[in-house]
Amino acid sequence: MVLNSDAEIIALEFGEIFKTLEMKKRQLLEDVENQRSKKEKEFQIWKKMKETHKKTIENFLKDCEKLVHECDPQRFLEVACGLNTRMKTQLDLMNIASSYEKPPECTQKKMDIKPVVNEILALKLMPVNVGI
Repeated sequence: MVLNSDAEIIALEFGEIFKTLEMKKRQLLEDVENQRSKKEKEFQIWKKMKETHKKTIENFLKDCEKLVHECDPQRFLEVACGLNTRMKTQLDLMNIASSYEKPPECTQKKMDIKPVVNEILALKLMPVNVGI
């Protein structure tokens, strides 16, 4: 009945291999989903940042229009200084965010399975030295 025992050993060992493969598959799929989710969030942040920059610039332009029509020199200086401070702050923020000029992109990936396949093909049943 050694042949039955051999078949059981093969089934048992391949069961372990399948469990390990399934675990690795789940892990990789979770990683892919996490990366996809992260890229989606980055894109939403990027999109919101662009909209915010546009609105801010539009507001600055409106303030500049108001400034042009300001006749009181004291008030002109107050508005101009306030606008200058806000613009510097906004330019600093835009400069920090300049690395996100384009939407975040996803790169195509591939999986190298050749080494694993070669290892699987190298599997063989070996005799056990019982006398040791």
